[in-house]
Amino acid sequence: MLTSQSWLGGLEHNTKEMDPAFKFEQTVIARNKYLLETAERENSPIQRFYRDRVVFVTGGTGFIGKLLIEKLFRTCAIKKMLIMIRSKKDSSHHQRLKKIFEDPVFDELRKIKPNFEDKIVAVEGDISDIRFGIDVKVWDTIIEEVDIIFHMAAVVRFDGQLKTTILSNVGGTKEALRLGKACKKLRSLVYVSTAYSHATRSRIGTKISEEFEKCPASPDILIQLVETLNDEKLKLLTPSLIEDWPNTYYFSKAAAEEVIRTMADDLPVSIVKPAIVTSCHREPAPGWIDMNYAYGPSGLLIAAGLGLLHVFYADVNVKVNIVPADMVTNAVVAAGWQSARRHAAGDKETRIYTVSNIRNPVKWGKRINGINTLI
Repeated sequence: MLTSQSWLGGLEHNTKEMDPAFKFEQTVIARNKYLLETAERENSPIQRFYRDRVVFVTGGTGFIGKLLIEKLFRTCAIKKMLIMIRSKKDSSHHQRLKKIFEDPVFDELRKIKPNFEDKIVAVEGDISDIRFGIDVKVWDTIIEEVDIIFHMAAVVRFDGQLKTTILSNVGGTKEALRLGKACKKLRSLVYVSTAYSHATRSRIGTKISEEFEKCPASPDILIQLVETLNDEKLKLLTPSLIEDWPNTYYFSKAAAEEVIRTMADDLPVSIVKPAIVTSCHREPAPGWIDMNYAYGPSGLLIAAGLGLLHVFYADVNVKVNIVPADMVTNAVVAAGWQSARRHAAGDKETRIYTVSNIRNPVKWGKRINGINTLI
């Protein structure tokens, strides 16, 4: 007689043989067992640093933002998290926060710590506004309570209008530093930029170092410019203004890094610069990706798998720099700890950490062949 257990066992065996993706997932889950057991002890230097801390996050509704929230609550005993969220016409900041936690990325966390949401406070704000547009009383509370700031919010449109992009990405970084300087208990501030902030046309084929690069223009002048000129004039001016940069997003990130260089002073600040972010490798679930941000290589794979994409233009000999989202998240968390540790030891220099796959580069041709094999 075939029992349900033996039937399921046989099904699992057959599935593993037929589906390499399933087999890979099970292998990664098995490897994760040690990782999860280690995290449960909560006694690593990083976990001890985050214990009982109050954390302020911008960009919590984004791809890396969700993973950061999940990671900190799953592996660290933080005291409270304030997440700045912009209200929209059809939903308040509270409603948007509630919507975030419907994402499957929080399923495992909810099993381990079912009441984690009780430690989260939604803060209404907008990165393009002075002091983020945060209510005065809430701002004062942040100043009194917050230990660690993660500034990740940004306008990520490559074809975004210059005014919106500069006010959000450059102006928002200025406001994050203003907040950091005002916080009475600040231990660390982490700014998430991009590995391509200085990937200009004239630098193709050259190496990018983990140092501050020459800024395209004064951040203050850029902000003043976009606040003064009308949209039509800015549109005409944009090509000559960004010059060597391929788009307004990378240009704005270069200017935002200049804000950090000139304004950070002796704050415990670090910059994390990820390359192209793709789905998670190990945690919280192998292969997870935020479908709201499924663009780039992940978007190509999904579109090809669905039969929506049959061809796209690319140089098969060019290396594509892709990093799993969970590795980026881990780097952000570690940078927060490292900044505080160095600052306490008297090292006031702002450090830059690039998260890339330079040790294992993959060319577009190999990636395309991999996609063809899968589909």
